[in-house]
Amino acid sequence: MYYKIIDEDGLRFGRALDVYTTGSTPIDDGGYDNEYSELGKLIHELKYGDRDPAACERIVDEIFQIALPSLKDLGFLKVSELTVVPMPSTSKREFDPVSHLAKKIADHFKLAYRDDILSKGSEVHAKRLERGREFADGDFSAIQFSEAPFDDDPYPMPLLIADDIYGEGRSLRACLRALKNSGHDERVYYLGMVYTRNHGLTRQP
Repeated sequence: MYYKIIDEDGLRFGRALDVYTTGSTPIDDGGYDNEYSELGKLIHELKYGDRDPAACERIVDEIFQIALPSLKDLGFLKVSELTVVPMPSTSKREFDPVSHLAKKIADHFKLAYRDDILSKGSEVHAKRLERGREFADGDFSAIQFSEAPFDDDPYPMPLLIADDIYGEGRSLRACLRALKNSGHDERVYYLGMVYTRNHGLTRQP
């Protein structure tokens, strides 16, 4: 695998496990014929393939099994009282793959899991903007902190934001801004399954 260290302001540590695509060949219709990594192919199938919940669950299981050896090497999964939270989805689905994957990671490593800490705001507003613009503008109606602020808690719980694809980092930065505005600007970690190739490659040792 080709892992990538994720470095964003407000993030204690982050990593994406493998590259999403390993190559792209232009085709006649103006698109690209992509070659995917093992994890990338499954992530792509999960996002754009069969929406049947049972089929999606099988793919999530396969992703987890492939990722597990790398996950076991991640020191931040051993952080005391770590709580796993899924990256908020940009669209409603009967089966939310990121939430299921985050829950599977939490269960395996005996970590807490919460899906009510970060959430999207207005569904109507979110549909008017593509994901990148929505999050890049720092629009906290898109991603917001769902609970009361952390101000009364001098030692907020450490959080791991679990995601499928790390692209330009806009989604993650929106989450980090929302958490910081709520008083939680320490001990936030990030785990992406794959990342897009514009970030370069780092070989797994």
